[in-house]
Amino acid sequence: MMYELVKGALDLHVHPGPDVQMRKVTDLELSHRMTQKGMGGFAIKSHYLCTAERAKEVNAMNPKCRAIGAITLNNSVGGLNPVAAEIAARAGAKIIWLPSVDSRYEREFLFESRGESRIFPYWVQILKDLEESGISCPPISLLTEAGGLRQEMYSILEIAKAYQLCIATSHISHEEAFAVAEAAHEMRFERLLISHVLYPSTCYDLEERKRFLRLGALLEYSYSTFTTKKTTFEATLMGIREIGPQNCIISSDLGMPNGDSPEEGLYRFSRMLFENGIPEAEIHRMNRHNPAFLTSEEK
Repeated sequence: MMYELVKGALDLHVHPGPDVQMRKVTDLELSHRMTQKGMGGFAIKSHYLCTAERAKEVNAMNPKCRAIGAITLNNSVGGLNPVAAEIAARAGAKIIWLPSVDSRYEREFLFESRGESRIFPYWVQILKDLEESGISCPPISLLTEAGGLRQEMYSILEIAKAYQLCIATSHISHEEAFAVAEAAHEMRFERLLISHVLYPSTCYDLEERKRFLRLGALLEYSYSTFTTKKTTFEATLMGIREIGPQNCIISSDLGMPNGDSPEEGLYRFSRMLFENGIPEAEIHRMNRHNPAFLTSEEK
């Protein structure tokens, strides 16, 4: 069967619409497309909005595909806001992404490494619009001035543990990510995902990735990172082999208007891995079993 490699697969990193920017596919359209290919479901990521309610609507309209709600802790939800995390959990969200577009580190990395001639992501224009309107949108750091993890982050970890949610590191700094991983390990929090580990700002070397594994985290490799030439497929394949598929998830990180559709991206990624020697069972570990564990279907 053509789509056997993605049977039951869960894509935990998708940007469908409706959202603040134009998207390639809506939640419901994607739900039906995944059902046709025998996939299990997808997480709805917005940089600005909680998507738990959207997921419930999609699941009511198509119970054959599991839509997973989430929240990203940017300024639009109050940043590192335990109240927002708690309410999202009560609404049924299964993933808490740490700051992305409002991460101090991500902004510094982007603006300090790119000149005016470079292409900036869409959210930069949103940030400029907010500033011109006099609306404060300060960068968010997870660390105190002394270098310790902020108390709000400990509260968010406690909420995630109580509700069995996944926390994904998103676009925070290496220092912040290790501080979160250390705290999660100490409190025996089991559902930590290190986001797109070959993305330019969140690129971790092999020793850093092994350190995350020792702290109990899983690592995410994303299709869009190499298809947008931020890394290569060869580096992605090597990275998965070096740490083992049992320690990874694969995702599409798609939904942008000019990219592949998410369900096709995850399938192509899975097929490329299979064609390069990764066994089908290990592909299912990365695109089905580990994502299911992170979102509380399996333990």
